[in-house]
Amino acid sequence: MVVQIDQSICMKCGRCIKACPEAALDLTSFGVLCNPKLCNNCKKCIEICPVNAIKLVE
Repeated sequence: MVVQIDQSICMKCGRCIKACPEAALDLTSFGVLCNPKLCNNCKKCIEICPVNAIKLVE
C-alpha cells in the first residue's frame, strides 16, 4: 500500500505533513509528496486531510 495524493484537490495546507509521525510527507513545487520508504501506512494524513485528497492504494 502507498499513499496517493490527488494534487488537483489538495489545498497544500500542510496538515498532513504535521500529522505524519514518520516525516514521510513534504511540500514541494509539485505539491505534497509522500516518500514511500518512510511511510508506515498509519493513515494519520488521510484522517486529517480536510478535502479527502489522500488515500491508500495498492
